[in-house]
Amino acid sequence: MTSCTCALAMPNPEEPICSEWVNEISRHIKRSEEGEIFLVGHSLGGPAILRYLESMPAGAVIGGAILVSSPSEKNDNRKVDSFLGRPSDYKKIKTKAKKVCCYSLGQ
Repeated sequence: MTSCTCALAMPNPEEPICSEWVNEISRHIKRSEEGEIFLVGHSLGGPAILRYLESMPAGAVIGGAILVSSPSEKNDNRKVDSFLGRPSDYKKIKTKAKKVCCYSLGQ
């Protein structure tokens, strides 16, 4: 089994749009075998990963996702509305990743 690690340069970080970030994640993922892929997202990378997992086709599963200091609900920052404007579908997300871990120091 081969492994690959890459850090994605997400598009338009100063004016982020969730669909663009999800497309960038999708573009880099090759689902050759179930469970080989682990995604790590910091800050808005976390909700982008959750939206990506929601969009995965039926039957597709990754090994896991690690979300670090990621917002989980809408806040006063309008720039992130496309990421947090609607609740995440955690029931669906849990069917798309074998493990999901969230790490945050909180406020």
